[in-house]
Amino acid sequence: MTQKASESAVQDRDRALLYVASWFAGLSMTERITAALAIADRFMAQGNAVLAAKWSDWALEMERELEESNGNGPEEAQAE
Repeated sequence: MTQKASESAVQDRDRALLYVASWFAGLSMTERITAALAIADRFMAQGNAVLAAKWSDWALEMERELEESNGNGPEEAQAE
């Protein structure tokens, strides 16, 4: 791949990442959790367990934050 083609590919990737980040930022917390779990499932289907685990862990972290913001602290969330 030439230098120019490589730079073009990087610019295309950067534009795509900005688009996805913008879309993701517009989602509600529950939609973000659902999207993160779907992405984790996709990575698992592709055989990439490392990325699947990272997305799944992030989804679980967002779930905990959502429960805490709804008045359920970590103790209450575990008791349920």
